[in-house]
Amino acid sequence: MKRYLLPRAGVLCGLFFLVFCSAVYARPVEEVPLDAEPFEETQQFEEESQEQRPPVPMAWDEPMLFNLYLYVGFKVPHYTLGGGFDGNEYVTDGRELVILPKIEGNNGFGIFGGVRTRDLMKTPIDLAFEAGYSWSSHLTQWRGKSGEAYYRHLSGTFRMFMKPSKKIHPYLDVVAFMSWIIVKNGSTTVTTSGDAVFPGYGVQYGGGISYFAKKDVTLSLGATYAQARYPVSEETENSSKQNMGNIHVSGVDPYLKVEFLF
Repeated sequence: MKRYLLPRAGVLCGLFFLVFCSAVYARPVEEVPLDAEPFEETQQFEEESQEQRPPVPMAWDEPMLFNLYLYVGFKVPHYTLGGGFDGNEYVTDGRELVILPKIEGNNGFGIFGGVRTRDLMKTPIDLAFEAGYSWSSHLTQWRGKSGEAYYRHLSGTFRMFMKPSKKIHPYLDVVAFMSWIIVKNGSTTVTTSGDAVFPGYGVQYGGGISYFAKKDVTLSLGATYAQARYPVSEETENSSKQNMGNIHVSGVDPYLKVEFLF
């Protein structure tokens, strides 16, 4: 009897250990209905968590102060060159005589390009910076004699737009420019004659109305008041230039422009 006591006790202990483990680790299994959709509760939980989660801000979602676009175009200005060129006066240094003929106003042609803001700081105001070049030809009169002159105009413009509506944009202009008046056969000496060239500079103030005919095409009608100064100099004996005075020119210059936006 003693030799079978140890094996029987070991068997009883093993059975007791198995029953204890089964009672501790056993979990009830929930019954799943046959008509239930798989992962329905999981999907609902994910949707609720996404709704509660705040959106992650992206770099391109940050509000910008303004956008920019480029534009080019052409214009038809009308230049009025009145003032110092009165049709009677002349300047001379004793060797060369330069006439100051009366210059009649005329239409010209010009090209320009610039950059403009779009929705500047979410306000109804936009700004533009523009550079342009234009030219025109004019008839002249000096003491009853007819002639011809040419005008060249190089400008830089600062423009401020107001936007009361999407298509109509009134604006104001401030322009700084350099110009050249070339009087054909306006300079004579004892033996020769040639063109007289008057380089000058000035400013213009004005405004107009811009109309968006299409999304990327605008028509503008405006006018500026120009004031210019043309220094007149003479050549001295040592070949240096000596200022003899200034010719002041002023006038109202209307224009029509067509712009193409990019």
